[in-house]
Amino acid sequence: MLSACPFQDVSKIQGTKFAEGRLPGSAGSARVQDYLIQRLQELGLNGVNGGSGTASFKMNYGTGTNIIAIRNGSDLATEMLVIGAHYDHLGSNCYSADSADSICNGATDNAAGVGAVLGILEQMAADDFVNRRSLIVAFWDEEERGLIGSRAALENLPINREDIVTYLNFDILGATILPSLGESSLIVGSESGGAILAAALNTMQANTALQFTHLSAPLGNRSDHQNFIDRGIPALLMTDSIGACYHTAQDDITIVDFDKLNLQIAAAGELSRTLLNQAPRPSFSPAEQIAFADAEALLTIADVANADRDLIENNYRPLFDNARATIQGVVAAGETAFSAGTATIIQNASEDLSTALQNTGSCQKHAE
Repeated sequence: MLSACPFQDVSKIQGTKFAEGRLPGSAGSARVQDYLIQRLQELGLNGVNGGSGTASFKMNYGTGTNIIAIRNGSDLATEMLVIGAHYDHLGSNCYSADSADSICNGATDNAAGVGAVLGILEQMAADDFVNRRSLIVAFWDEEERGLIGSRAALENLPINREDIVTYLNFDILGATILPSLGESSLIVGSESGGAILAAALNTMQANTALQFTHLSAPLGNRSDHQNFIDRGIPALLMTDSIGACYHTAQDDITIVDFDKLNLQIAAAGELSRTLLNQAPRPSFSPAEQIAFADAEALLTIADVANADRDLIENNYRPLFDNARATIQGVVAAGETAFSAGTATIIQNASEDLSTALQNTGSCQKHAE
């Protein structure tokens, strides 16, 4: 059973008085860095730079600080799985519906993602899990400024990039855009690991109550996994995407669905264990463009969300309807009719669908 740790971690990381929005270089960011190092030490990890001292966990790169740790492997220790989440946020540089609240807490984005990584480690420690491959744990800075922290790490990590078998990225979790999507999450980029990663994800799906919809990397490249894909490393993103709470001061702990987050931690933990211990490793297989399967996946999302169409703001319902109809038309035409031009149509429809689903009224925790 999962401990109460995810709530405690998310609460601490997003807490207004403690974290102050986690703007890179701020006192709040520094306090969160110290907290993350403390938690990693408690969970028995060492800093990737060697040793268990505070400095060994920090990778300073000029404009920010990544926190990176290692859980050493056994017989496949020279190969590495990386799991990570960005811990930075926006300080006070976000919209607020409350003039008395100016701090961008970033609870779902991305204290919950950080909490998910810590939850995976918590379970490994509780189970005395022995990992064959080494596990690199990374908490990135400056994701919000353009994926800067993870890019700097890939240029300066004291390990060979060829030894990284896969990167698992967690960004915006425990979020429910609409009630109809309450048991749904997205996996972006799973095609980058070929058949082996696909099989591991199928096993994960069979053992969770969540429904994961898969999109290829070209439809979701705005988080740290993209830096790995750009360097030929299999990588995927687990996310709930963006809704009305995105980049607002109201993205605080009151809107985090911890039941959903616990399910995400359990699923991601199973996937991590598989990739750490199965003998074959994923082979890099990038998607060159949006595929017909993306259109089918987007249609699934749009059809499910249509049950809550009335919750979308009036001005955005036509955008939602048009995007859904466009995607329906592409799917109805079939895969043989899919082309580069159709991929562009799906790209635009995807952006319109996302915009509509960001405009579902005030930031709130949707009841199931």
